[in-house]
Formats: sequence, structure tokens, C-alpha cells
Amino acid sequence: MRFPSQQLTASARPSRTGLLVLLAALTLLFGSLAIGCGGDEDPEDNDGAQQCDGDEELCGEQCVDTDSDPNFCGGCDIQCDAPINASAICDSGECDYECDDGYTDCDGECVDLDSDPDHCDECQQSCPDSNFGAAGCDDGSCLLECFDGYDLCGEECVDFDSDPDHCDGCDQDCPAPDNATAICVDGDCDFSCQGDRTRCDDECVDTNTDSDHCGGCGDDCADGELCSDGQCVPDCEDDETDCDGSCVDTDSDDNHCGGCGDACDDGETCAGGNCVCASGYTNCDGECVDLSTDDDHCGNCDNACGDRGPCEDGSCACDDGTEYCSTAGCCDAETEECTTQGQTVIPVCECNDNYPDTCNDECVNLNSDDDNCGSCGNTCSPDQYCCNGSCISDNNICPII
Repeated sequence: MRFPSQQLTASARPSRTGLLVLLAALTLLFGSLAIGCGGDEDPEDNDGAQQCDGDEELCGEQCVDTDSDPNFCGGCDIQCDAPINASAICDSGECDYECDDGYTDCDGECVDLDSDPDHCDECQQSCPDSNFGAAGCDDGSCLLECFDGYDLCGEECVDFDSDPDHCDGCDQDCPAPDNATAICVDGDCDFSCQGDRTRCDDECVDTNTDSDHCGGCGDDCADGELCSDGQCVPDCEDDETDCDGSCVDTDSDDNHCGGCGDACDDGETCAGGNCVCASGYTNCDGECVDLSTDDDHCGNCDNACGDRGPCEDGSCACDDGTEYCSTAGCCDAETEECTTQGQTVIPVCECNDNYPDTCNDECVNLNSDDDNCGSCGNTCSPDQYCCNGSCISDNNICPII
């Protein structure tokens, strides 16, 4: 069937501008289709698996560089850590860290050398603490921060209310008289008397012996008197000395020889104001000893008994080559040892490990004794010696068993 032709009017024909708009729209449509159907920007292969660049590795759903990513360093399951004041980094697949700006690496710690009291100005340089303050570091220099109630004096924290060396201020030390201890009370200096001393005004005295305070403060003795046991008594004779209220002759008094309080040692006596060895004692290198009983100087200055027992009447209990064994007597120092046996712990001399056998009440070694080789009384000939309990020729070497 033929349709009658229709002639387009000028108003029905498309304009040139409309054609250009239509062409642009078609270009965008077909271009997006081309991208969706495959091209260089497609991250998946023909099988639908995600693909990463050659220097990256697929970890989960993302492509990462395991040589440099600190969250996937050397592998997908390795995350780098970093200490405080530092950032984690990954270098060629190995974890590391970098200290933040202003911080220095000190044996695995990132610290501020300007403020860290354990690393002040340089690593491991610690600032000292105080009993009443905490160490601090300011601009690389150590300082001390005192606790509340304490003040800094030099390099220590002190209490101005109670420190006798810094009473109410630095270096304001409190004085004290003899026989007293300086104290600081609420910032005021004072003192306390030592021992049995009594405070009389600004001094500490012994009211048992002080003639100005005999029995109590202000109770002074008359001329020609001294204070003894808190009582005023007649003064000492011309050849005597007042030693703490006692009249003594310092030429002969063993407790005050040559002067008050200069006592002689044991074994000494005072003669002419000098300590000398008393009767029955001998001077051994400046020490007065009794040679009849002194274990270190038995019989003479150079004879020390040692293991030979106590010194009795100037002789050691045991002779040379023996050892003292209490009631058991003297053990042979080479072959015997002192030990105990029984419930009563009685000391006895027994053969030691080097001489374990007994022949005629003597300790021997049957393995090596030429006179008792293998058995008591078995004597080796002059050209033989005892080896492991048998006599062998002098020319033979004894095997070690």
C-alpha cells in the first residue's frame, strides 16, 4: 500500500542546534556503555577477581604496598606499633618508628630531653630525687620540685619550721651548748639536753657533779667543796684530781690513768700515770697477755695453738701434727678427723677418707701403704711399692682406677 507522501514543513524539520545536542547525548551514552563493558580502568579481570598493581598486594578488599604501609608491613596481618610520642613506619617490609618532632630516641623510648627527669639534656642522665621533693627537668637542666610545706635550699628540700640547719630560712643553723642537741620548733631555734643532763638556763649540766648546780640548777657549792652524787663535799687533796665528782690519783688509778676517763685495758695497771702490763702478764706486740692461758701466745709471744686446742699452763693441749678433739684427746692431723657419734654426741677421732682402713689402731690406706699393702702387715720389698692394694715393681706405673 502506498501512503501518500507528506512534505515536511519548515517548522517540522529539525534545526542544526537540535542535531548537535542529539549527537552529544548519543556520544555520552555509548561512551559510558563502553566503559561498563571493559577497558583500561576495569579493576577486575575477566573472572571478576580484583587485580592490584605489580608493587601492591591484595589485603582483604584493598590494594596495599606491604613494603611501606605500617598497617600491612611485610604481610596483610602485620601492623606496626610505636612507643608514645612516635609514629609507626614500614621500611622495606620491616616495622620501625620515628620519634615525633621535639623528641629523641633513648633505648626504645621517645623522650623530651628538655623536660624528662630520667633523660635530662641527654639519654640516661637522670635527675636526683630528695626525701621531700621530686626530681624535675627544665630546658635540659635538673631541678628539684619540693613537696608542700618544704622549701628548696641548695640541692635539698627542707622544712623551715623544724630543720635546725635551716631554721626559718636557708642556712640559718641553730646553735647548741655542750652536751645538747640543736632543735628548731616552729621556726625558732632551741636545744634539748642529752642523756641525763639537766637544762639550767642556756647550758646542760650534770647535777650530780657540777659544783655550780649540785643537786639542782643554781645550787652551787662553797669554796673548797666539790659536787659528788649531787652533794657538796670537801674538795680533793693536792695529789688528787676531781673526776666526775670522785677524787682520784691519776698516777695509779686504773680507770683514770694519767687523766680522767683514761682507763687501762685488761691485763694492764696504772703506774706513774701510764698503763703497763700487770704482774703475770707479758707485752706481746703492745698487748698484755697471760702466756699460761692465751691461745694465741701460749708459752711465748709467737706460739699460737690454732687447731692444737686450748693453752694450758703455757702449753697447747696437742702437739704439732695433731688436732684437738675435746674429750677424745688429739687426733692425727693427717690421717684422722674429729667427729661425733651416738645420741650424746661424744667426740671421737676417726679415720678420714684418705686413710679409711685400720691396722693396729692406726689409720692406713691398704691401697697405697707399703707396709700394709692389700692387708695389714703385708710389706712390699724395697724394690716395690703398693699400687691399688698390690706390690708392684718400681719400674711399673700404677694405673689409675
